[in-house]
Amino acid sequence: SVFVANGLSAMGYAVPGAIAIRTAQPDRPVVAIAGDGALLMYAGELATVARLQQPLIILVVVDEALSLIRLKQLRQKVSIHATEFGYTNYEALAAAFGLAYRLVDNAATAEATLREAAGLTRPVLVEARVNKTEYEHFR
Repeated sequence: SVFVANGLSAMGYAVPGAIAIRTAQPDRPVVAIAGDGALLMYAGELATVARLQQPLIILVVVDEALSLIRLKQLRQKVSIHATEFGYTNYEALAAAFGLAYRLVDNAATAEATLREAAGLTRPVLVEARVNKTEYEHFR
């Protein structure tokens, strides 16, 4: 099953939604997928994830930008502004909340890393780095 709440393009729903699903159906594997901008908006939710200690994968797609907003600016042919931000150390963020951490930095390691994360019995933050220009072909 896939649960997506993107009808209004709301940012910040992935982790609280995943917590709710995991709590309601504790035997069901759950993966939250969030962009880095959205995750940083509600990073405090990671404290709840840590407190519950349920196996949960939080996959954060890291491009150091609000890329879908940037894409909309490109489509509308307006200047690109207020969509890029700097480096965040997600390994340190995971450690600060007591979460496990894994890194996907290329396609070759993605499957093995995600399988390993799925085998953990505690919450894990998986950082997947992507190039923000990859979205531009959707213009």
